[in-house]
Amino acid sequence: MKVLIVGDSRKMKGGVSTVIKSMEANPIWDKYKCYWLQCQINKGMAWKVLYLAMGLLNSLFRVPMYDIVHFHTTPGPGMKVVLPIILYTLLWRKKIVLHLHMGNQMRDYKDSKIFNWVMAHSDKVIVLGKTWQQFLIDEMKVKTSVEYLYNPVPENNTPRRNNAEKSKYFLFAAFFNINKGYDILLKAFAQVVKKYPDWRLVMCGVGNVEEVKSFISENGVGDNVDLPGWVEGSEREKFFNNAYAYCMTSRKEGLPMAVLECLSIGVPVISTPVGCLPEFLTDDETIMFFDFEDSENLAKQMIRLIENKDLYNRLSENGVQVIADSFTSTKVFEKLDRIYQTL
Repeated sequence: MKVLIVGDSRKMKGGVSTVIKSMEANPIWDKYKCYWLQCQINKGMAWKVLYLAMGLLNSLFRVPMYDIVHFHTTPGPGMKVVLPIILYTLLWRKKIVLHLHMGNQMRDYKDSKIFNWVMAHSDKVIVLGKTWQQFLIDEMKVKTSVEYLYNPVPENNTPRRNNAEKSKYFLFAAFFNINKGYDILLKAFAQVVKKYPDWRLVMCGVGNVEEVKSFISENGVGDNVDLPGWVEGSEREKFFNNAYAYCMTSRKEGLPMAVLECLSIGVPVISTPVGCLPEFLTDDETIMFFDFEDSENLAKQMIRLIENKDLYNRLSENGVQVIADSFTSTKVFEKLDRIYQTL
């Protein structure tokens, strides 16, 4: 069998391209003679139209050559972009795998006719966790076979030595938009700074930078917050490895890669119970949860983690084990291999 992978550009900053790159580095890529058809990019309108046009043209030649077409997409605008390729794939009677990179947001598309139609005409639907598998089966009554597949974490992620005493900053990394909850994070951090004025917050990312700066100023933490921009490669590794802990304040997510990566290297995570995180992570054992929109609760959790070294070490050790048990590239792509074989 040969598998055509349809998804975002490899230049895009996000979970979809990260997952496809992990697959590209795994033996499954060569086993199924995979090809990455890039048809979306997060740039200006001219670039978006160009990538879509190139993707559509490429699909005319590629789809007939492959047995399975694996779409990495989301309900809504992302699905509308690849809809012509989905229709063309159906015309050639190829097997369709619909891989949905979305969590809580799927509830917003429950009544979408396009979303429901595409799922009904797919041969397999893949979601990011058991939570969304049950949502599609129980609430949306999807008849197509639904599987869950966790996002893979590279196996070359080496747990760091415990350097918690040396690093005094919390890390946040995202494409800045209000869904990411940076307003809540900055309110909470202002409370932390009152008690621990030498601690810092590093916010890596691009997007609504001016709005982030406005919240920083509003909360009076300008002297304690760093904005290094979008970081990649060795610079990104440095920020992640040296962080005391990672804060994930999103209102809606699927399965955040940054959380998995931090757990894999022993960096404790404080997070909202977003997406499918609660299905495999336990509060105060493998993660620290705080209530949505509750900056006071988040501040208390951050201070607890600063003051309680036993809690810190437990979270660090258990997080590494959780990833090793279920999220390595080998285990994730072994399951994807089995899914392909069912087709």
